[in-house]
Amino acid sequence: MKHFVLFLCLISSFPFYINAQTSIYTTKACTTSVSLNDIKVEIRNYKNIKKFADFYCRGKIVIFKNTQPVDSVQFDKINQTGNYGLFLHHDIIPDHVLISKFGNEENKTIIVNNSGTFFILNGNNIYIDTLKKVLIVLNTNYPEQVTLFDYIKDTVIQQYDNLEFEPCQVVGDAKGHYFIRGCSKNQTNTYYLIQTENQKLKKVRMKRTPKGSTIQIVSAPKQNEMKCQCDCEYIKP
Repeated sequence: MKHFVLFLCLISSFPFYINAQTSIYTTKACTTSVSLNDIKVEIRNYKNIKKFADFYCRGKIVIFKNTQPVDSVQFDKINQTGNYGLFLHHDIIPDHVLISKFGNEENKTIIVNNSGTFFILNGNNIYIDTLKKVLIVLNTNYPEQVTLFDYIKDTVIQQYDNLEFEPCQVVGDAKGHYFIRGCSKNQTNTYYLIQTENQKLKKVRMKRTPKGSTIQIVSAPKQNEMKCQCDCEYIKP
């Protein structure tokens, strides 16, 4: 009788042990929620920590309206090199959620407004002009791009594709002009003026960075600091 009772105890405890191992040791996930009136934005990161070398990071953004899911976007098979996963920028744009996706040389900037609408831009090197209410997003990987986004009207103002240079910095002057600096070794002092009137870039040479700019860079995690894990959506400076 004692052996039978012991056998039943082993059977009843065995499934619980398997489930615990699966939930604790196989997948590490985190969810961060941001509310915009009746809109809730959930930023999720997933990573297998049992087979670390064989598993990719996954990121997913889900939009809820009045507690019901209405839209989502997912990024699969993000390689575990450098920074990877979804990174939430805190309190950057009023009435919007700003997220960066890192990994696979397919960096993205994801903007969600208070109506629950997605805007996905190439690149995650982000600058902001709080006076003009404009985001300037640089994509430094192929194809190199520069995108200007009006976050009051929620629309792309201008986009420059297939550039002949790698954009690495945005500066401005007191007159409200934007300049994109080229990153190549032979372009140390080469900038490109954004001409809003004809939608073109004009190559200029500047020995000094202009003064009086209202443009600021939006901080991102330093290289290799974000690993698609439960504390990755906000890294304190």
